[in-house]
Amino acid sequence: MSLTEKLSSYPELQQLYNSQIHLPDYGAFAAQWESSLYSPIRFVLSNFLSSHALAGTHSLLYCAPGPHAPLLRYRGTGSLVAQFQRITLVDIDLNALRLAEQNLSVLQDRVNLDALAFDVTGPFGQRLCDLYRHTLEASTTVGEIAQRLADDSLLASSVFADVEQVLTELTGRLDILVAHRRYSCCVSEMVASFTGSVPWLAFRSSLYKRFSSTASLEKLDACLAAATKVWQRYNENFLSFHFTLLREMTTRDGFVVLVFDTSKVFTGGRSTLTELKRINSFGSQQIIRKLLADRGDKIMQHKMLSWIDHLEGFDVKLYGIPISDFQRHTHDVQMYVVGE
Repeated sequence: MSLTEKLSSYPELQQLYNSQIHLPDYGAFAAQWESSLYSPIRFVLSNFLSSHALAGTHSLLYCAPGPHAPLLRYRGTGSLVAQFQRITLVDIDLNALRLAEQNLSVLQDRVNLDALAFDVTGPFGQRLCDLYRHTLEASTTVGEIAQRLADDSLLASSVFADVEQVLTELTGRLDILVAHRRYSCCVSEMVASFTGSVPWLAFRSSLYKRFSSTASLEKLDACLAAATKVWQRYNENFLSFHFTLLREMTTRDGFVVLVFDTSKVFTGGRSTLTELKRINSFGSQQIIRKLLADRGDKIMQHKMLSWIDHLEGFDVKLYGIPISDFQRHTHDVQMYVVGE
């Protein structure tokens, strides 16, 4: 089943992507992800926890852990699990949560562990799917699609027009689920940049399926470029929303840890967009600093990371068009620890 068939349903689209692409990818390259990404993140987080309170006094809200909860797993002599009195896992995928809960219980059977099936994206992931789907349905040519997507700022703003209301409602629902608890540490792993990526991939699949035999690569690329700008604007708006939601769930003296992709750099094969070898997740790389400046929070730790994905890549075509998704590429990742 292709992503194209699930563009109308964001939850189903995410589950399909996780089961068929993301989790097999993680399994095949777990050692690389571990050494270049998760181990450094755990090191920074462990030192930060140790310097701000005695071990065992912290509580954690872990957003999007997936089935492996990699930030808390450790193959060596210890785990970050031992530094928390309570851990709440929040993920859109109930099956993934059950597996993560089992894995963490083995590591530390005394921790108070909760697992909540909850979509922290609110309605925004679905709205991005709808935006792309309606644009495709209302257009007869790739030129029309590109034109409809041209005003990326306005389109992204329309998706988040009621963000304050959604934030209030979502915080209220989450508040009830966690019994009005607040956490000394809220961690978000890749949610800020991953949320909009799968709708973008589904849009590309739908675009190629419909027009690969009738439109030139140049016109398809121009259409994808327009869709990419909408995705970047979406990410900027979602990052602001997501950070605000996590801050609402954090104690006054607590902190939020944000880990997210800032760009994907292709080192082999055809780029997803013909003219690009780098695709940025955000239109402005300074967006998080602006976000924090607007809120009055401060950056307590900042670390730049990267890892090589698909070390031994292979060629893949999507409806006859070469794509670079499974070619060797590097993810640039940033980690921020933020507090008052």
